[in-house]
Amino acid sequence: MRILWLFMGDFSCIDWEILQVRRLYFQYVPQIFHQQFWPGNDPMLVENSPHVRLLQSFKQGKRKDVLMNSDYVRMQQYWSKIGYAGTSVKRDRKMIESKVDKFLQIYESIKKRGFFKKYAIEVLRKPLWLTRYKHEDNIIQGMLKIPPGAPGPGPEIYHGHHRAACCYVLGIRRIPSRILEDAKPGTMKFAKFDRKLKGVK
Repeated sequence: MRILWLFMGDFSCIDWEILQVRRLYFQYVPQIFHQQFWPGNDPMLVENSPHVRLLQSFKQGKRKDVLMNSDYVRMQQYWSKIGYAGTSVKRDRKMIESKVDKFLQIYESIKKRGFFKKYAIEVLRKPLWLTRYKHEDNIIQGMLKIPPGAPGPGPEIYHGHHRAACCYVLGIRRIPSRILEDAKPGTMKFAKFDRKLKGVK
């Protein structure tokens, strides 16, 4: 039976699934995407994320100062520079350092206790950049080229990027996931998003 209820007002939770971590994509936002932090032919896959590279360095015993000079930290600094917060807290060095510490704590917790279903991640059935900005129809009609770095048709992590990265590095192959569907497709315009940024590359 298909389960359907409103999730956070903007999404409908349509199912629960156990998904393969290596096939998950990080959320893609064209305005803040920077190839420097997302290398590879399919850059938004979990394995290509700066999150995974940070954890791999930590796993290798790298010092804190090395971790604070990682692509993960530089990405946070870049977001701060262009005005993308994603949080009500100022994304300064102190905040970023605290974010790194919490990330490593999550990693150690999952390493010690495993990953429980109650901490399931939220995954979009289709990427938000296609549905919320109504780009799916434009691409089908040939009105829009796929932007550089754009992921495939999904599944795309909406919430739980750090947990997914931890599972990948720890060798946990499958992760419990709530499957979401955009309940407000076509309601966001890129121009509105752009006005929130101080300046994009």
